[in-house]
Amino acid sequence: MNLETSPSPPASSLLADATLYSPRAQAINQVVAWALIGSFIAALWINIGLPPTIIVGGSALVGFFCWRATNLRRPVHPVKTTVLFLTTVAALHVHMMEEHDCLFGPAMSRLFNIAFPDDRFLRIFVFILPTIYYLTAIGLLLRI
Repeated sequence: MNLETSPSPPASSLLADATLYSPRAQAINQVVAWALIGSFIAALWINIGLPPTIIVGGSALVGFFCWRATNLRRPVHPVKTTVLFLTTVAALHVHMMEEHDCLFGPAMSRLFNIAFPDDRFLRIFVFILPTIYYLTAIGLLLRI
């Protein structure tokens, strides 16, 4: 879809900010997203090792392309997006509890010969990343 000819949201909509959804803003958002994904992938690779980086980084790349194909070009009301996003984050928390109970971090350490003890798993995946997720939800609601 050509960004120049895509219809803009109606003026009465919360998504009416022409600057926020302009082709220039979309390009800037993509550059920022690439930079963040690249930084996170590099940090994961340095701190955890290649196998978990492939899993998490690959998911980030798939998410980027899904975002490009959907919300980036056809904005959705922020409340709808945020509810779905926070539901996914809640499910992720349940999944992290399951992985912690099953000693996923130490199992990854043994399987791939990487330094990934349980306290590091908790720090990264249960405390640091969810903080980023919640800040993302705030950004979705405030459209920043």
